[in-house]
Amino acid sequence: VQYRTIQGWMIDGDDDDDDQLHHQMTGTQEQQHVAAQKPQQSRALRGDSDEHAIMKGRRQKGKQEHNRHQMKQHQKPQGGQRGGGKPSPANKDEQKVKRKQKDGSSLQKEKDHENKKARDVPDIHTPRAESLQANATFSACLLIRDDNDILPEWIAYHYHVLKLRQIIVAVDPLSLESPSEIFAKWRLMTNMDIAEWTDKNYMPGDFLKHNRPPKENMQKKEDFPDPDALLEVSNHRYRQRVFLAQCMNTFRQKGQSWVMHIDTDEFVVPSKLLRQMRPRYLTLPSMEEPNAVLTLLQQTVAKTSKQVNYPCMSMLRVLFGSVESTQEEQENDVPIQHFNSTSFETLRWRYHALPHDMKLHGNPKVLLDVAAIPQKYFQEDIVFSIHRPIKEYCHINTDLDFTHFRHQPIGINHYLGSWERYA
Repeated sequence: VQYRTIQGWMIDGDDDDDDQLHHQMTGTQEQQHVAAQKPQQSRALRGDSDEHAIMKGRRQKGKQEHNRHQMKQHQKPQGGQRGGGKPSPANKDEQKVKRKQKDGSSLQKEKDHENKKARDVPDIHTPRAESLQANATFSACLLIRDDNDILPEWIAYHYHVLKLRQIIVAVDPLSLESPSEIFAKWRLMTNMDIAEWTDKNYMPGDFLKHNRPPKENMQKKEDFPDPDALLEVSNHRYRQRVFLAQCMNTFRQKGQSWVMHIDTDEFVVPSKLLRQMRPRYLTLPSMEEPNAVLTLLQQTVAKTSKQVNYPCMSMLRVLFGSVESTQEEQENDVPIQHFNSTSFETLRWRYHALPHDMKLHGNPKVLLDVAAIPQKYFQEDIVFSIHRPIKEYCHINTDLDFTHFRHQPIGINHYLGSWERYA
């Protein structure tokens, strides 16, 4: 896969804000300068005696203390308290700062809590010997909906680079097409073990009865004001988390090791920075070699298991937008004649956003060695998050950074495809 940067995605800062801020600061300085130049009348010119000046100073001091007291009384009431009225803009800014400090404090407390829990979790950074052997294979938990047009490429790619040999696939009930015929061909041509699940295979009885998740798993109404959209999105995200929990547990019971949960528009690749920097402790295999990404994964785990956070390794995503490559670009580096490159997502879309824009690319996905994680962490009916399924072993998403390629040596190319297909 070739990488190019979308031109024009870097937006310059707004100079108007800088000009306005400069004007405000300049105005303030000028006012201060004028005030400083005003002549101060002496006490003698005003005809004030020393005694009168002392008494006047005391009265002024008393007024100042009274004004400070009144100001405090005015600032005290907030929210539903009496007598406060609306806080001034300055007070609002001060309250925002305090809220941010409180939020930061809460986040730090949450991290401290996570770290405390982590100390109680068995340290299993030492990789399993079986997971590093040449006969190790990969498994995938795949939840799909109307993806038949891109599914064959997804299977073929990961069959080649990851040694994907086991798939548990759940078809969304809202899907209009079935992938069974595609999977039947792969079973016939290869030694792949592909199991197709419906909701009845893994969803709780209450969900099957009422077709809605528990109240605590519903999305926020303010995010989805339309009731139908709210229910559809809530069902989908709840289904994802339940499916992943049941799928990982099933693979663990079968004795499998490497498991991933990605979508059919996501392709697992070596990190772009890793390929550019080429650290000495790694031998980067050619992508033409079978099992190239699995081999790279095993190398990094064997040499830097703690650094990559084995047994739950995050894969940062890079988003490829719907800027279609030219015919010449699509056919570039395609060695086979009469090869229809337009039928392949990885050849048709070669322009991506800036890799370090974490907010744009979304949360990462993970690779797990499920056989290395104790069984008690698979007893829940639902994972913590599809981006961090086992929170005791998986990274907090905010701790990840694209530039830390040694920590996330494996990444994901995420292809949005055409606007028609995405919409």
